[in-house]
Amino acid sequence: MSVIFDGIALYSQISIRTIHTIFDVILPGDFIFEGERHNFWEMDYTVEGSSVNTSDEKVYVCNEGDLIVQKPNAFHTSKVLNGKPTHIFMISFSGEGFASFMPSGKIRLDAELKKVFELMRDESKRAYPEGLSYLNAKLKEPQLSGNPAGAQALKNLLELFCLYIQRKGDKILEPPLENLRARKYAQISEYLRQNLDGNLTINQIARGVAESESNIKSIFKQYTNGGIMKYYNALRGEHCIRLINDGYSMSEISDTMGFSSQAYFSYFFKEMFGVPPSLYRK
Repeated sequence: MSVIFDGIALYSQISIRTIHTIFDVILPGDFIFEGERHNFWEMDYTVEGSSVNTSDEKVYVCNEGDLIVQKPNAFHTSKVLNGKPTHIFMISFSGEGFASFMPSGKIRLDAELKKVFELMRDESKRAYPEGLSYLNAKLKEPQLSGNPAGAQALKNLLELFCLYIQRKGDKILEPPLENLRARKYAQISEYLRQNLDGNLTINQIARGVAESESNIKSIFKQYTNGGIMKYYNALRGEHCIRLINDGYSMSEISDTMGFSSQAYFSYFFKEMFGVPPSLYRK
């Protein structure tokens, strides 16, 4: 006699489709990463050492055992502290179901999270050993070509880690720095993002946040080691790309973003990305 049992259908709340980069590297004591943004998730774990990291307007100091979760399109920078080498593990990925699911910011891993994370980190070494070399200070991305079984194990462990983070909720998030200069950095960063179409000068930025030009330059150098105008132009360039992807014409973007002419917009874009906007669109 055969017996038929009804089963329970299972659905994936999240699913990782792509792993973009994996690095397990020791950064030199003078390492500075001046910043980027991208449309996928990134996790940066401090194995040993310390660094100061930004995520949009927030500033975090990370020590051994700290994890930074960077959400898609967050502009982030990193700078090693104390002049001593810092060991980090970084993995970036994209998939489905993460938009309203994953908290972002600094997380201090408890014993449960650390156990799962270390399993995932160990599996990444087996799955993609060639993806774990430190190529240069700019972190050029290696080509990843791991074995299929190891790749699936890594995918499953990374999804499990993300599920554990979600289950614990925002209570595991550590607050960003709240000193006066960190708060001013946050204010300036927010002001720049709210005025991407303003084509601001350094003087206008200083007046907009009620600070001297020398002070806002000093604050940005402290947390990013880059210039404030470089940061602002990077934000404007990324916004131009979003407008291109949304179907705006070159003249519409030039007008919207406050460029003096379409020719100058094309010059600005080529300086930022290496190609004129008309070729980028193609």
